[in-house]
Amino acid sequence: MVNAFAALTSDVNSLHLNEEIARKSRFRTRIVHGMLPFSMLAFLAQEFPNKSVQFISFHTRFLKAIHYNQTISITIDYFETSKQDNSSSQSFDFTATISKLPHLEKVTEIKGCFDVHHETSKFIFDHNVSRINSLLTDKIIEEQHTLNTLTVDSTESLSFYIDETKLSYFISTIIQAHEPFIKHITLPSTNLIASLLLSTIVGMKIPGRHATFSSFKLKFINEVLLHKKYKLKTSIKRISKASEVIKTLVSIECENQQLAEGEIESLVNPPPTKMLSCFDITQSGLNDLGLKGKVALITGSSRGIGETTAKLLSMLGCKVIITYYKGKNDAQIIATDIKTNGGEALVQQCDVTNEESVKTLYKVISEKIGDIDILINNAVKDFSASDIELLNWDDFLGELEVTLKGTHLCCKYAIPAFKRNNRGKIINLSTIAVANPPAGQAKYISAKSALEGYTKSLAKDLVKNNIQANIVVPNMAETDLVTSIPSAYRHKIAQSRPYGRHVKPIEIAQSIAFLASPWSDAITGQKIVLNLGEPPFA
Repeated sequence: MVNAFAALTSDVNSLHLNEEIARKSRFRTRIVHGMLPFSMLAFLAQEFPNKSVQFISFHTRFLKAIHYNQTISITIDYFETSKQDNSSSQSFDFTATISKLPHLEKVTEIKGCFDVHHETSKFIFDHNVSRINSLLTDKIIEEQHTLNTLTVDSTESLSFYIDETKLSYFISTIIQAHEPFIKHITLPSTNLIASLLLSTIVGMKIPGRHATFSSFKLKFINEVLLHKKYKLKTSIKRISKASEVIKTLVSIECENQQLAEGEIESLVNPPPTKMLSCFDITQSGLNDLGLKGKVALITGSSRGIGETTAKLLSMLGCKVIITYYKGKNDAQIIATDIKTNGGEALVQQCDVTNEESVKTLYKVISEKIGDIDILINNAVKDFSASDIELLNWDDFLGELEVTLKGTHLCCKYAIPAFKRNNRGKIINLSTIAVANPPAGQAKYISAKSALEGYTKSLAKDLVKNNIQANIVVPNMAETDLVTSIPSAYRHKIAQSRPYGRHVKPIEIAQSIAFLASPWSDAITGQKIVLNLGEPPFA
């Protein structure tokens, strides 16, 4: 359904369709177009058989993102506002709520009005339409604007055209995909169909790739007709760098006459955080710590802290194994960077929550490199805030599956080689939030708390085998993991600290490198806390 909506609207924004790019966003995975569930307002026509429904205005607020494979419900309430004697139409106001199941967590609020006409337009539905039919008349590319590249009064436009074939495509690939046994197939509201292109103007033009739709208002002065060419125009009215929000004016025109007008608010997400390259590391003199020839496995190393750690250890002479869950291309780019700069790297997919996947990982390492000397458990699920009353046990289990079970499985298959060689290093990644918990992070902090207890037990159980197990505990670092927090708020937090900044990923990697090196042989069951001058103090 998402692909069909993208084909119809030409909104192929990377947050919706490109997992490699979306996983580096604040959402950590692909999200559904906000206007896709909005399009389900078309079901309202089922309430008025043998009549036609035409929407007149919308006021829509997108409260939360919808992820792939999440189940949603839409509730629509409407009431008549006017009906004149001998009139061929009625007017209604409506409110609609889109919610995620099973907790009915509200994600979208819509209100507006529509007219019902007693005479229906003739519409022959093509049941066999399968060819992709975009509403746009021209091909477009995805822009990649940031707050720094956008300017007030910047403009963009899209040309579009609606006919029976495009409406049939909408019904067969989106409406009937949701409800295959739809009772009445009537002409969908052309104003509603035209409104869907707001998704395209936001996701492909202004701002483009880094956009998240926040809200919009749209009022139609006249009806969008079939077989006519229209232009959707937008211009930037206001840019707020503090809130990362832009407000744009929008209109629909035909032959220089305005059919609709409104405004849009969009959140401009920051682009992915760029990690240091291997060249940067070598140029900074960070590449000598007595680790030459060691073999290091870093889980979750296709981005962020894991990525920087893999690069640093490789420049210090380690052979590194880069693991990824979904980011294959990112992992291969990191490995290429390492090899180009004289390092050795092996890339292997691994789902740390799946024991067979972990066994396969160690089998591949054994066949291609040999035993590992260093295990760094860095894989993490996410850092998205959740209201504690909306959390169920499965939410906690999901976090524990990665943080605790994944760590245990990786340790389970590393320890035999460590014991056989009478040496080994295990470094686990926790968070300063365990000691200073922010609101909304119960599942993340619970999992990291469990990890800290597990690491202490590891240290106690393995000390006689010359295996050290320690924890790196960073304060907030500038990585993609924390992009769910608005950048203005992250900047405010940084400025409030004694250091006036966040922890750098390379600083975390340096702490890991120290614990991985012979320099830390006398340390086990301990924490290295990168606290930036804030509690907790040792």
